[in-house]
Amino acid sequence: MVFVASWSPVVVGCRATVLLPFGTGALAGTRIAWEILDVEGFMVTSPCYDTPMDVLVDPRRLTAVAQLLPRGEDVSPVLQRFIDEVAGLLRAPCAGVSLILDDAGVLLATHGVGGWLAEAGGMPAQWAPCATVVRQDAPLLIVDTHDDPAHTTNPLVMITGVRSYAGVPLHLDGQAVGSLCVLAAEPGRFTHADLDTLISLAPRAVALLQQAAGD
Repeated sequence: MVFVASWSPVVVGCRATVLLPFGTGALAGTRIAWEILDVEGFMVTSPCYDTPMDVLVDPRRLTAVAQLLPRGEDVSPVLQRFIDEVAGLLRAPCAGVSLILDDAGVLLATHGVGGWLAEAGGMPAQWAPCATVVRQDAPLLIVDTHDDPAHTTNPLVMITGVRSYAGVPLHLDGQAVGSLCVLAAEPGRFTHADLDTLISLAPRAVALLQQAAGD
């Protein structure tokens, strides 16, 4: 089953003012801070989530997430090698492992991700397909973001040009805490077989996150 989230940004003009997570290396025990960034091409203000956020703010889930937040600023070399392997295995131009806070998605290791997304280290939860994975606690396959109005207006799609996505939930203590995912600028890049591969890799991703959090 494919689950789809819905974003409703206001789009006018030719520039974007977006809220981005900042300083992801020292998030343990604190709410994420935000900085404002201008991005050429769109003006996007006040994106909203059409579905309840209760799952994301569940204290039990956030307690599990806190156990996996890194203590330092640097990406774990082992986790980085793993996400590079994931990208190679699925022939994906971009891959990532993320944790979903109550209001933001934090990228802990990525492959092929650059620009403002790499600089910020994440995005608002309202924009993140990985947040949908966590909220539904189920794999998500987006064949083409341009085929669904819910995704064509997502700022992540409009600014970065993401067309296809596959992601699966990561679990700790029975809670969905994040996602292992691959992305591409081309539609139809991923299949249900790729989801099966990601599912098989998810326990390893969690183990490496635990290892990185303990370093």
